[in-house]
Amino acid sequence: MRSKIALRLIVDLILLITFILSQANLYTGNRFHEWNGTIMVLFIGVHIGLNRHWFLTHFKGNYSFRRWLNLLIILALAGIFLAVLWCAFFISRTVFTFDSIEGSKRILFIHATLSSWLLVMAGMHVGLFWKRIQNWLCRLIPTMSWDKRRGINAISRLLLVGGGVYASFSREMASKLFMLPSENYYLPHQTVVTFCLLNLSIFSFYAILTHWLTRLVKE
Repeated sequence: MRSKIALRLIVDLILLITFILSQANLYTGNRFHEWNGTIMVLFIGVHIGLNRHWFLTHFKGNYSFRRWLNLLIILALAGIFLAVLWCAFFISRTVFTFDSIEGSKRILFIHATLSSWLLVMAGMHVGLFWKRIQNWLCRLIPTMSWDKRRGINAISRLLLVGGGVYASFSREMASKLFMLPSENYYLPHQTVVTFCLLNLSIFSFYAILTHWLTRLVKE
């Protein structure tokens, strides 16, 4: 059981790292961006394979608020991800080598916008399984008891939320999500580490909000 949990966590961690790095293409370069994205797609396939039981039980049992929310988020994730791949297929210069096509800049802009939505929806997806991830960590590390550290746990969540709010304003996420003019998508004084930390903060922000929403509705 522990080996299966460890495998799931390792796959999801690699998936998270490649996902966060995939949005820093102007810092890492296009070649790295495309090959990193290819690795991410492969690990998404592994992630789906490890969680294939969800598809087998999809039409079984009653649907609660959490199950409906999970279904909607997964459908949105799948749709956005397929659209991102479709755009990537036409603007690729390394993995898929095609000549420039008319409107490629527009497709690139749509690709970047969908990537921002993917960041939000992926965070919400993780938020639905926040408690399960904590339980997995407790099984792997018995000394890690969240119940005994409720104060630290609550403070850390508040700090992540605060960091996510700051990162959302810093990166002007509203402009990026709704295709509004924005001049700070990549700031020259930022490093790739800073950029990735901001994205990770936004990801964590939506994960925690979704976790709190499901708890509130359940209570």
